[in-house]
Amino acid sequence: MDRGLKLHMAEVEFDMSDLWGSGLRMGFFVKAFGARAPLGWIADQLFRDVFHVGSFSLQGASGGVTIRVADGGSTYLSMSNIEAIREGTDTSVVDWWLTSDDFMGSVEDYHHWREIMEEALLDGQMEPAVYEEDGFAAWQRRLEEAIEAEAVRIGL
Repeated sequence: MDRGLKLHMAEVEFDMSDLWGSGLRMGFFVKAFGARAPLGWIADQLFRDVFHVGSFSLQGASGGVTIRVADGGSTYLSMSNIEAIREGTDTSVVDWWLTSDDFMGSVEDYHHWREIMEEALLDGQMEPAVYEEDGFAAWQRRLEEAIEAEAVRIGL
């Protein structure tokens, strides 16, 4: 990740006085990758890319990590701080997006539409007229592309 982008992300997106809010913003960022992406890994990788994460240290019952930002500064995050970031991320990704009525309705509509498209594809295999040279293969490819485009459009 570019040093300027790291500085921007560290200064603007990660507010150390509002770690839960920082997690929310991280969740909104990872949402752009879609529901089929490994969202937890993306959030963790974003955090590691923005901050140089040192080794975890165990201090009594609670551990933590020292992070260093691109400008050279560093700070210590306790495990409860890290958990606050994770809770914010989970809130925006899981509670406000993946389990929202709007998203769930869109996914249900998508699956219904996809079934219709796949049935049309199977029905097309039964008709000799679609077997013209490259006709069926091109038609099949267009349907598959339309199905994938719709999945991406709704955030899958």
